Amino acid sequence: MNDITDERLLEINKKTLDRSNMFYWQTDKPLTMQETSILFGDRYKTISDDQLIEILNRALYQNEQLKEIKAVSISGSESLDIGSVNLNRKFKLSNNINVIGRFHPKFLHNGYFNVEVTAANLVLNNKIRCAKPVIVQYSNSNSVQDNLDFILFEMIPGDNMKFHIAKNPDDEKMLVNAAGSLMANIHSINVDGYGFFDNKIAGERNVLIGIHDSYRDHCLAGLDSNLKTIVEGQYIDQKQANNISQLLESSDLIDCEQPVLIHNDLADWNIMLDDKNNCYAIDWDECHGGDPIADIACWSLFFPQNRLSMLIDGYKDVRELPYGYLDKLHIYKLRYVVSKMTLRHKKISYDQSDLMKGLIRSGLEALDAECSYFKL
Repeated sequence: MNDITDERLLEINKKTLDRSNMFYWQTDKPLTMQETSILFGDRYKTISDDQLIEILNRALYQNEQLKEIKAVSISGSESLDIGSVNLNRKFKLSNNINVIGRFHPKFLHNGYFNVEVTAANLVLNNKIRCAKPVIVQYSNSNSVQDNLDFILFEMIPGDNMKFHIAKNPDDEKMLVNAAGSLMANIHSINVDGYGFFDNKIAGERNVLIGIHDSYRDHCLAGLDSNLKTIVEGQYIDQKQANNISQLLESSDLIDCEQPVLIHNDLADWNIMLDDKNNCYAIDWDECHGGDPIADIACWSLFFPQNRLSMLIDGYKDVRELPYGYLDKLHIYKLRYVVSKMTLRHKKISYDQSDLMKGLIRSGLEALDAECSYFKL
């Protein structure tokens, strides 16, 4: 890659695989905005559909259980292009099964696909709806130029929830209720350890083990860097940054005795619907172990307040919320909005779209609201 040297790509790969100082991977991955734009923004330009079919068929042939199966066609769609990390394509296989391939950007190792497979299988084993993984493939090349890691999931034969609601707005309340129930069911799964999971252990032992000893450790990961960025962006002043840091370091609201599986991005675009409008979770690349209220807090920052009530109604049909959970909700919203404003400030340097400007405005409103809640 002309704009990024092989030496720099090796450095990026090494640092990106280590999530110990990351709260939210998309925010805290160690790339400059120019590198992010090149590697992720241009990911569809670095490889052709014909090459993807060839790579997939090679991987299928090398798998003893799948060697008789081939990909016979490939296609994209608006709903597949909705993400900002992986290159997503639909494949029809020779056994008449449709699958979704999620290809990490060329030149980059993924470092979390084993966790995604393990999390999805754990959810399925608990009779909770989610897309079923078929195969995960890590490139073994010694050359960064040949890196192309990918994961294959069986396709849910229905619509993405975001697009369904856009076409059928009267279904919104029903589906957001169902999403709340889906989230609550995921939270019924206890895990060991806190924060992001160890990808190597997930691959070797098919278990999820968090890399931190406490949830506070996860919440403090990357915090200093995040605060520095949003102070430089003049979204808060240094006094507020110090107060936020002190609150997160000392508050018992972040105490979490039993970590559970947290999806960490269970918004409309990460839920698929079948022909009966049942909800299926997809995309586990930010999942971790921690406090279930944090998952609700993360979700709430994407949507208006009336939607949160819909989600919680569905959640409480399955799982009770702890007494006094609102204070917990707000402290996690504060941590997430600090992270999201960090990411948006980085993105605005190369994305001056009205959408991004709107996200900056809404993020700043949320940041002001949470600072006011805690009188920071």
